Amino acid sequence: MIRPRWLVLLLVTSVMIQSCSKVEVPFSCASDSSSQSSPLSDSLDIMIAIDGSQSMLGYVSDRNSRYVQTLKLLDDTLSLSSLRSQTNPSYYRSGEIITRSDFKKAQLPEFYNSSKPKFPNISVPLQEFILPPNQQDSLLVMVTDLDQADGDITILSKKIRDTYLNNNSKDYVVAIWAIKSEFSGTVHVQGQRTIRKFTFPNNQSEEDLRPFYVIFIGRYDDVVNYFETVKNRGTELIEESELTLFSPYKLVDEITYLDKETINIYPVDGAVPQKWRLENNLVKIQSQDEKNQLLEIPSQPTEPITIKDSVNLISGNPITTLNPNYFSTIKNIKVIDEFSKELKKVTEVYQDDSSFKNIINVDQWEFTPEKQLNFVTTIDTNKFPKSGIYSFEIDVVLNNIPEESWWKEWNLTPGRDNPNDGSKTQNLLNFMRGLKTITSNLMEDNPPKIGRFCYVIHKK
Repeated sequence: MIRPRWLVLLLVTSVMIQSCSKVEVPFSCASDSSSQSSPLSDSLDIMIAIDGSQSMLGYVSDRNSRYVQTLKLLDDTLSLSSLRSQTNPSYYRSGEIITRSDFKKAQLPEFYNSSKPKFPNISVPLQEFILPPNQQDSLLVMVTDLDQADGDITILSKKIRDTYLNNNSKDYVVAIWAIKSEFSGTVHVQGQRTIRKFTFPNNQSEEDLRPFYVIFIGRYDDVVNYFETVKNRGTELIEESELTLFSPYKLVDEITYLDKETINIYPVDGAVPQKWRLENNLVKIQSQDEKNQLLEIPSQPTEPITIKDSVNLISGNPITTLNPNYFSTIKNIKVIDEFSKELKKVTEVYQDDSSFKNIINVDQWEFTPEKQLNFVTTIDTNKFPKSGIYSFEIDVVLNNIPEESWWKEWNLTPGRDNPNDGSKTQNLLNFMRGLKTITSNLMEDNPPKIGRFCYVIHKK
């Protein structure tokens, strides 16, 4: 029989032994699932809408015009290339459903000049082309000269926003493919109440080519996949055109991470890289993957540590060239709590977290043509409040999209350009700025991630 005083001593000893054992804290840098796209369904509904109005007739005056080449390329691409096991294409002439054989006649004058009863004269506002998605994933492709009155362009942007580009359709993006094509005929300029007409080409235009636009609206993966196919099959068309992607939630195929195997091959002045674990008193941080850097920093004051790094971006996106001027970082800082022996947010352990904000900074971005992202990590070792283990999860995000120069260059500007300059598109700039505003507003709450860089630091 164990006497009470020996029982008390045994319990105290047991507690002391347990308290002296090291607590293992797992650490993983994997991004949260909310930042990932939802899975693709087996089926994809493809809706192809061609503007059948007489304003498009001049594009088919040349049977080998870039417009005709583009229609052929779209037909081949959308019919043969898909990420899905099943594709269900449907075809529309200015919002009215037609057969595939009728769709192929969009390469001929009869599709636009109302010479055949099955293709009557038609004038439908572009917003009517915006067909809502079905229960399956959808890909909408519109071909048009995009010439609309100012008020109609605003309505078109709102229709795109309300139907696809919103928080309820988080995987959907809008891509604009702008092409200048041979054109011979009458240009129809839409006013608020009337349509003004003039012949093109003419001596009042800057050039003899007239723009038209292919608008893709669909899941990021589908749009990027089809554009990659188009790029491979129609190299000359792509090289002589412009591309813009409005994607509020995703711009790379996969978020990129640091990698121990490639990064920790060199010494770091003022810090000692560790492979898998860090230990501090009774706590051991155990890395669960290779997507991070573990560093030990001496207790004595040192100069700020500067690490030059480079990571490969995992992206098949042929549309967007990332602009580092629009990169920013979101920092999630945690510290080992002395009582719970757990990694907790700084705000849960310290009342004021302002002193932690500038301990580590990641900046000096440089994006190379080889899709490498170069950057510099700076660690101010003297700003740690005391010794301990700290983790810094830094998300690299795109906080806005730039306004591209071609938007203005291709835009017909009243007072600057001749109103009969058929080589430009009226209200193009307003339309593109409208889509940019919609995209930027959606980015504010959940900006698209480019990379996640994790640093776990033991300040001795």
